[in-house]
Amino acid sequence: MSGRFDGWDCVELRRRLRLRAGLLHQDRRIQVRFDASDLVNDTRVRAAATEAFPEGLDTLDKQLAWLLTVQGNLMIDRYREEQAQLRDVRREQGDEGLRAALLDTSLAAGVLMADAGPGPEEQAERRELLEKAFERMTEEERSVVRAKMEGHKFREIAETMGRPLHEVTRLYYGALEKAGE
Repeated sequence: MSGRFDGWDCVELRRRLRLRAGLLHQDRRIQVRFDASDLVNDTRVRAAATEAFPEGLDTLDKQLAWLLTVQGNLMIDRYREEQAQLRDVRREQGDEGLRAALLDTSLAAGVLMADAGPGPEEQAERRELLEKAFERMTEEERSVVRAKMEGHKFREIAETMGRPLHEVTRLYYGALEKAGE
């Protein structure tokens, strides 16, 4: 990102756009096939082609919020193009799943926004919620959730636990349901 993006922290913006693209790519609600790097580059191209940038893009958070909107619109366009080529139930149902996935990944603001660090009160509240959620889980569910929080893949966890992959994913998603109760 250069030229029209002079003065922007393009490396950090690209990293965060890539992070969101990766989250979108993993979301089962999105049936569009795309490469996360291509999506980030296409987002940059579309943003640069904008005649006039919105007013007030003077902070990293505001720049990121605008670029996330551009990225979301690009994903919706790609989704519609792909669905236009197919005739199936998803096409008639609209793009609600895609919009929900875009919203969910945008709401992962703790990961994407610059001011992601929660204050001490919020950290304590999160810890308390996490502890309560962990109390409702079985030991196996807690093990899987901890491993996922450490960044391990389901296959790695399954191998370590000596369990089939489908059981490990079932444990993980069951634990998430308990956490949401």
